[in-house]
Amino acid sequence: MPAKNDLVSLGDIEFALPDALKAGSPDPVVARLLAAVDDPALRGDDFEPAFAMVAVSGVQEDFGLLEEALATLRRADAEDIRDDETEPKVWIAALLVTMGRIDEAAEVFREVRQAGRDDWSAYEIYGESLEETDDLAGALKIFASGEARARDAGDDFGVEQLGTAVNRVRRAMGFPDEAPPSGQSAQRRLLAEDYDLAAGDYDLGADGRDRTATDVEPFWPRADFERLVGRWPALAESEGADWDAHRAEVETGALEAGELGIRVSLLRCSFEDFASFAEKAGGRPGEDTVLAYAESRGPAGALVPWPPERNAPCWCGSGRKYKQCCRPRGFASPS
Repeated sequence: MPAKNDLVSLGDIEFALPDALKAGSPDPVVARLLAAVDDPALRGDDFEPAFAMVAVSGVQEDFGLLEEALATLRRADAEDIRDDETEPKVWIAALLVTMGRIDEAAEVFREVRQAGRDDWSAYEIYGESLEETDDLAGALKIFASGEARARDAGDDFGVEQLGTAVNRVRRAMGFPDEAPPSGQSAQRRLLAEDYDLAAGDYDLGADGRDRTATDVEPFWPRADFERLVGRWPALAESEGADWDAHRAEVETGALEAGELGIRVSLLRCSFEDFASFAEKAGGRPGEDTVLAYAESRGPAGALVPWPPERNAPCWCGSGRKYKQCCRPRGFASPS
């Protein structure tokens, strides 16, 4: 059995692309992830085989190995390497669009729908692949179809997300936005539930916060986070049990602040700076120490605007597109 530090983790999957770029070749990273897919003894507790297959295909695609990427996804489909969050056929359809095989892509997505695996995210992934090839009419049709599907299923959150995509494409085509639905957004209703408020009673000014100010959410880059909890394990309670949990908490916090109309920036924290700050503060560092450290950084700190553009690199530094990385974690966590 490999040592625990040698097991392939969710973080390894997330950082597959930057690791491959650093190595100058996809081969070592691809081989390591596929070995863990094949052998459970090589996996960490948080390893997700279906997600790993999508990550492998993404690395191959970024290195221009489109046929290899397609073969990886087809293998996942053939061997039923899928879960509730990841349907390989959706990614096959999206990749086929990138490869210019539009009719084949449409047939694969039809299979997704027939199998009942077409949740709102499936329409988003497939529709965005069409949008990125400038097939705006095709993208609009998919987004609108998914929006109707989500509405029929009573999935308010899916309706909201796909409605945003519909309006984005409509604007690109020179059309006005669709009229927004009446009542609270799905996200705002979730926040109301968090604060034990009745539907419709969510008051944006109730907490007295300055809506013109910028809310600063501290976050730890991966290497700094691992050094932080390695030296002070108790901080995992406030900062996140692991790197993935930390990113989800940061993204969720930023999403909630943004939903309240507050401008958000993320503060990139440094282990070295924090260690020096904690030593001067004395005692065992805790959550209050982290908050005090973040406050001490002030406007001069390494602020990262949030949210990034959907296709921009994610704020966490994984190298993946924001829409494929931390964005879904923030949306998924509160719901």
